[in-house]
Amino acid sequence: MNRLKRSLAILATAVLLAPPMAVGADEERHAGCPDSLETSQSAAAPDGWEAGRSNQKVVFDNINLSDGHPRDMAFLAPDKTVSRGEFFTNSWTVEGMGERGLWLSCTYHHSDVVLIKRLPAGVKTCEATYFQPDERALAGLTKFSCRP
Repeated sequence: MNRLKRSLAILATAVLLAPPMAVGADEERHAGCPDSLETSQSAAAPDGWEAGRSNQKVVFDNINLSDGHPRDMAFLAPDKTVSRGEFFTNSWTVEGMGERGLWLSCTYHHSDVVLIKRLPAGVKTCEATYFQPDERALAGLTKFSCRP
């Protein structure tokens, strides 16, 4: 528990001391994925039950890269993962994706909704950095970028 408190204190200090973010920083952090979405679901309630809504927005979870449209399920595993303390960075070499193109998928907690878009031709590398205070915690995306 003390390690978690120390990690959160270090993270909060880093955020407070960080220089102001440039325009487009949110795009770099979440790859342009919206932080949250309003979704609509429906359910056929079984006898004796009533279906309702929680009215909670779903929040950003993670990104996936794919060779071609995500419906084809050709998701790319990172070529390399480098760990530095409580952070790790996944790297992809994606040069020459061809006609199918490189696609980005944004996933959201507690939802099957996925936002997808084709990335511009000419992208050669992508990196995603995650914060994970310990092996039991879910890793959170802190930065994502692709470069020509």
